[in-house]
Amino acid sequence: MNYTQAPLPFTGQKRRFLNHFKTLLKQQIPNDGDGWTIVDAFGGSGLLAHTAKQVLPKARVIYNDFDGYAERLQNINDTNQLRTIIADLLAHYPRNQKLPETLKKTIQATLQTFGGYIDLDCMASWLLFRGRQTTDLNDLIYNHT
Repeated sequence: MNYTQAPLPFTGQKRRFLNHFKTLLKQQIPNDGDGWTIVDAFGGSGLLAHTAKQVLPKARVIYNDFDGYAERLQNINDTNQLRTIIADLLAHYPRNQKLPETLKKTIQATLQTFGGYIDLDCMASWLLFRGRQTTDLNDLIYNHT
């Protein structure tokens, strides 16, 4: 399968760079990459590594997963389950507006009692205003929701 963007939110995604990247790979590396090793030093979602392997199937491609994106992908079912729960809670509230305190408390309780994997990057992209980030679930729950 040929992906053109990461399946989960990721800051700094390289999707706008893909066409140029494909062109460079084809121009600079012959024979479908046979005998070549390509290192995706950016890491993150692995979009460049995936694209390199699609364009040059004979190349060895090494992916840097320093930030644990593979773990996020392994837990995508929990992420989708939690997204459904939160989407249902937010269904009747306009986007990009501050939530009422009662709803904030409900979302906080939902996050605290959810029995599965919680993807902090996804939660931040769903619950925070654009450009805001957090690196800690407690910070998200108590300071941003």
